[in-house]
Amino acid sequence: MLTPKFELTQTETKVCITVFAPYTNISETEIYIEKNDFRFFSPPYYLRLNLPGEIMEMGASNGIYDADDGKFILTVEKVNKGEHFPNLDLISTLLVKKTKNFPSKPDIRILDSQGEDVSSDGSHCSQDESSEMDCLIEQTLPEEEVPFTVMIMKPKYGFGNQYSDVFKGYAYEVLEILDLPDPDITAASSRTPLRLECEVKDFSDEHYLADRVYRNYIDELIAFETVWEQYHASGTSATLCVEDTERLKDFPVREYILMPHDQQTLYFGLLDIIAAYCYDHRTTEGDPTSESAWTINKLSATLSWFEVIAWCVALPLKFKVWKTFGIVLHYYYDRGYIT
Repeated sequence: MLTPKFELTQTETKVCITVFAPYTNISETEIYIEKNDFRFFSPPYYLRLNLPGEIMEMGASNGIYDADDGKFILTVEKVNKGEHFPNLDLISTLLVKKTKNFPSKPDIRILDSQGEDVSSDGSHCSQDESSEMDCLIEQTLPEEEVPFTVMIMKPKYGFGNQYSDVFKGYAYEVLEILDLPDPDITAASSRTPLRLECEVKDFSDEHYLADRVYRNYIDELIAFETVWEQYHASGTSATLCVEDTERLKDFPVREYILMPHDQQTLYFGLLDIIAAYCYDHRTTEGDPTSESAWTINKLSATLSWFEVIAWCVALPLKFKVWKTFGIVLHYYYDRGYIT
């Protein structure tokens, strides 16, 4: 079965679901609605959505098929009138039924002071039981002995600080994409001192003063009107194009168990990456270059140092061609328009 393209809009009382199914068999079309579960079946298409609120079929609900555009326009009523359904534009999150994740009890076995095998619930295991379990475990020779304290204190990085040892064996490639030396063994507490030291060492006084004097092109970049400034001035908001909708539909949906601190880190990291993108968008006047990916990576402390900082002006003044505080301020203003 094929997952069709679809769009959702809402009013105070209704939700409109538009399903694009140009090769449908109308006579075999079925629609099922129960609370927040919406299902659409029309060979060769199948769509199941888990909506953020409850809907129902009532007299005002209706559906039509537009043969010219090959789409179904289905209107259903909200159970709770006036309720706002959040994130209807994040269509990939609607395709997966929500499930509650309960962390399973880890199967941990430790040795007590007498050297006996003790399970996580405190019960003792016999030698026969241990031998039987060992037979089912794949055995491999360790590469080298590593102190136990190092094994449990590996630096974490990446999305939600859930990754480690990713760059093992890629020492040369790391130098190309990261400023953080040895990310797999550098403690998180050492990242800030190393970054500050690097910023001081690589900052060019002469380059900064030269850009303060020769400002012709810099003033043009500051005066450049970005797309989000145009939206803000006209009082409108951006809309997703067909290509963006297709990408969202195809995104894999994963659920993560995150601590509150990790969630805060994710939000700050997102702002940091958006700010780096805003700088590149303004300095290229909306036309990305072959260096745009490098620029965003270097200016984002989240990407280049695995460190989240709420406000940073040193990185663009250190790396980029235009080393002026005015551009730095404007790209943070741009970040405010987007967020």
